[in-house]
Amino acid sequence: MVAPAVGTDLSSSGRPTKNDVVKKECLEEDVTVKDEGCEDVKKFVSLTPSSPPSNPRETHPEPTLEGIINVEPSESQTEVEDEISAMALRLASLKARRNDLLPIFRLSVEMLSCILAFLVHQEPPGSQHQRLGWIAVTHVCHRLRQVAIDNPALWGNIAFALGSMWATEMFSRARTAPLDIFLSRTVGLDNLAVLPNYQSHIRTLYLELPPEAREYASQVLITSAPVLESLTLSSHVDRGVMHLGIPSDIIIFQGHAPQLHTISLQGALIPWQSFPRNSLSHLEVKLKASDLASSQATSDSVLSAMMDVLQSSPDLETLVLDFCIPPASSSWTPRHRTIYLPRLKYLSLAGPSLDVYSLLMALDIPSSAKLRLHCISARTGDQDSCLIIPLISSHLHGRRPAVLQSLRLVFPKSVGKKRAFCIISRDTFPASAQDFTKAFFLAPVHPQPELHLTFESSQTHVGDLLQVFSLLFPALPLEELRFLYLEDVTALRSSDWTNCFTRCKKVTAINTTGRHSTDLLKTMAPQISQSPVISTNHVSGTHGGRAGAVQVPPSPTSHSAGRTQASLPMFPQLATLLISRLELGFDEPSILDFSEFSTLIHSLQAWHNPPLQTLRIADCRFHGTPPLMLMQMLANTYSNLQFDGKSLNKIGPAV
Repeated sequence: MVAPAVGTDLSSSGRPTKNDVVKKECLEEDVTVKDEGCEDVKKFVSLTPSSPPSNPRETHPEPTLEGIINVEPSESQTEVEDEISAMALRLASLKARRNDLLPIFRLSVEMLSCILAFLVHQEPPGSQHQRLGWIAVTHVCHRLRQVAIDNPALWGNIAFALGSMWATEMFSRARTAPLDIFLSRTVGLDNLAVLPNYQSHIRTLYLELPPEAREYASQVLITSAPVLESLTLSSHVDRGVMHLGIPSDIIIFQGHAPQLHTISLQGALIPWQSFPRNSLSHLEVKLKASDLASSQATSDSVLSAMMDVLQSSPDLETLVLDFCIPPASSSWTPRHRTIYLPRLKYLSLAGPSLDVYSLLMALDIPSSAKLRLHCISARTGDQDSCLIIPLISSHLHGRRPAVLQSLRLVFPKSVGKKRAFCIISRDTFPASAQDFTKAFFLAPVHPQPELHLTFESSQTHVGDLLQVFSLLFPALPLEELRFLYLEDVTALRSSDWTNCFTRCKKVTAINTTGRHSTDLLKTMAPQISQSPVISTNHVSGTHGGRAGAVQVPPSPTSHSAGRTQASLPMFPQLATLLISRLELGFDEPSILDFSEFSTLIHSLQAWHNPPLQTLRIADCRFHGTPPLMLMQMLANTYSNLQFDGKSLNKIGPAV
């Protein structure tokens, strides 16, 4: 086979193509191609490669996406883009000039910063209504954004709820301004891990600690905090106490927290030896009663360390030690030292009665301080709770005697399987009858009550509690009492009622709930066994399912002139009586009969001067149908009488 000539393209069959023949003839004969007749051949000859391509597609490659994207813009496109950018800058400049003409922007930068500072507290980031909160203002216009960014103090409250990227940006914008850190347990641990990097300018530190955050919290506590003012650690461990693992020979924050004045530990413990010896104004350590055994071991050194912390803080205004008081050994006595807290306004102690007594004995506090005590008897017949009563009496009758105007009594109160009684008292009186409720004593809108006492028994019976109660109640200053709230006081007998409230002559309102109200009404009403009883057969409806006579009490004024000094009412100034959750019946031996109830109410009305103005009966249970005549008589006597929220004049025989 004859090899093809150099430069000749071959077809797939190995034979020369038509183009090869034309090209060969032009080269061999040296034909001069004229411009007007052989332009196509000339172009073909100049573009024909000298060797065949390995891939036919290399001759005419297909365009790719990368090639299209990376195409350099033409000069005309660049000019258009530049013109658009210039017009955008011009438009932004015109909008800025328009904003400058608005009235709000006539204010100075300092004034705008003050307005934004108020907005920071009004709309914090991470709320349900506005996720960005006040930060959304920075998206309004350039000037507000610049004012906000140029003021580091606005960014000090780090919004971890917006995520770690926002937190990092706020740390950056705050620069060296004081930081307020509120870290909930739902925030990732990575945010907790970076806190030591910014601790040099953290002012407020509030940490909710999940169980896995113990090591991170320990790292924070061993880093100095020169501007820290408030520390709050709240543990969310299901059971037990979170011990933060600080060695007892190390002072938290390396002993360098000179501005720290508030420490609050809830469910978390730091050794008392590790507390800084700052002059604190607020100290709070709160554990649960179930954590009492694991809080501290019996050690006089631990108790002495706690005493040292208290003695180094004479400016304390709030002291809360709930179920965390170190138990003393048998050789330790409270008379070893006295701790003076002349500025204390609120004291809360909870734990075994002996531990509470020992610490209360060592404290010298003003008589104006509000007192909250929760004492637990360790065993049956324990007399430690009785030791506290003289201390309470001395406190309430000090240089500034307490004036108690409102009192709430719960006896017995269930605490798990145990029993307790609770007394809460205030020096204020509710403004209206709508406020004569339990919320008046417990609602957070009100300040702390002047006196909050809870005595808990180690047994299910109330024998020991009755002894404590009989000693405590006479020691309370109840001469100025005006409002009395009694809740399920089933442990007291009629004689107890008389002994407890014989000094309460200024009571004008009573709210009583539960079946014990029957005994209270019988004690309050004077004896009227000599009073005549009117019988009538003209009562519409039924009595216990059958028709019959109903005893109707006499008129309220029939015997008021004949009362003697010996039969004066227990509460002579009573004007409002609220009764709830009372069981009334007809021909039921174990339940107060409605006729007897009506007689008691009329007796109270007859023997009080001025008479009762308001009687409200709510949430009562009836066994049978109340006689309509008796209910109408009550309605005619009391203009403000309400029965289960309705006027008696609007109630038929079936209630």
